[in-house]
Amino acid sequence: MPAGTGYTGSVTLAPDNLERTFAWLEHRLAGDPQWAREFLESRAVFFAHRSPRSVESDPLAHRRHLEWFLLERFSPARGGVPLEVLVHSARGAALEADEGEGTREQAVAAMLASLTSVFLVTGVVPSEGVWVRDLAGGGEYALEEPEASHALEQGDLLVGRLFSVGDTLHRMSSAAGVFREERLREAVTRDLERARASRRGSLRLSQAELERMFWSDPDEGAAGDAKARAREALLADGVPPELADAVLGELLSAPFDPSRVLPGAQDALGRALDRLAFETSADLARAREVLLDAWTEQGRV
Repeated sequence: MPAGTGYTGSVTLAPDNLERTFAWLEHRLAGDPQWAREFLESRAVFFAHRSPRSVESDPLAHRRHLEWFLLERFSPARGGVPLEVLVHSARGAALEADEGEGTREQAVAAMLASLTSVFLVTGVVPSEGVWVRDLAGGGEYALEEPEASHALEQGDLLVGRLFSVGDTLHRMSSAAGVFREERLREAVTRDLERARASRRGSLRLSQAELERMFWSDPDEGAAGDAKARAREALLADGVPPELADAVLGELLSAPFDPSRVLPGAQDALGRALDRLAFETSADLARAREVLLDAWTEQGRV
């Protein structure tokens, strides 16, 4: 990009290359019965707070689910995150296949270096891209988005995944959401600031959390007993039964505030996660998801 805009580094990955690589990966999932079954079953988790009709009417929902499944969801059966397992099992020639400008290997590297969050558009360079600030992690990113630069405005919320496509450049997912409502921006900013202040490390948001925060259907909850699922998940992660019961008991005895965009900061959920962090080696991101499901369900009773 031209000097003086604040962008540096050379672009090494064409947009079409990233899209073709996602299509190639999805084809590999579909061609393996076990992967195909896991992918289908994972929809119930990712879309736990959405109705089937709502998902079907959202053309980008499938892509967000695919990104989460490939890049974040651990597969117990295969012992790893699907993208890493698929790439490891692929032949070198398959990864080095000619994809026009760049290779699949470069696209996979961009995927592995990607991040999900809520980003605030802080500047726009027409016909080139935008600057965004990560409201959870606090970083600043330059996005190479010539077309989107004409649609995005300073103050917009960009929700979803960013891919690293150059030395200092990123590109937003084609399934990312853009929100321009001022009250939503203020509520999200307030809750994320509160969440960051309550964490000792950096605050990280999963794609499943973003789906829940921004695309949930009103009063739509995960089917079944979320408390039982949360307990099962904690036990599977090595949390002692008595501690799992204590954490759930304390959490579910606290009132749930539906006005909070991001529960978990200076509230009962935050205290539960702090206790798990101090007393166990549980995956806190996964614990947060299942505990929030249980707390949300309890709040509707």
